[in-house]
Amino acid sequence: MPDGALHVKTSRDLLKKLKYEVSQFDDNPNSGYAILNAIRDGYHLREWVWHEYVKGKCDIQEKLCVENKTDFNKLINNMFPDFPTIRELCNGSKHMQEDKEAKIKGHSKRGYGNSEYSLAKYGSGEFYIEKVGGTSVSVNEMVERLLKFWEKFFR
Repeated sequence: MPDGALHVKTSRDLLKKLKYEVSQFDDNPNSGYAILNAIRDGYHLREWVWHEYVKGKCDIQEKLCVENKTDFNKLINNMFPDFPTIRELCNGSKHMQEDKEAKIKGHSKRGYGNSEYSLAKYGSGEFYIEKVGGTSVSVNEMVERLLKFWEKFFR
């Protein structure tokens, strides 16, 4: 991968960066930095795609049944139901203020050697979030699904 953010000039470049970040935490599942970078890239791809491929392009907007950015965001949320959670993780990593409407209640690291090792793959450590209502979700798996979503979107 080329060095520096200046090599990211298109949404396809950002998709390549997302693939790179996912490969980094695949190689080291304990890397909170890599998973956070993947979350940010995967979330912001939506904006890059809107500006590069959809905004002002009536034929594309008609094909996608969207009239504006709000419609496009709803479309992405419908196509990838975890996208609001990705958004919350992304924004939560950038802002120090508490979100009173947050759907994420807490987070933990699980894996062999942690107190909740039975919930993760042997010999690995995975990041989990707990949603309001008590549902526990693997962030690692969610980001893998996010990458697959964007790869399919670009086909």
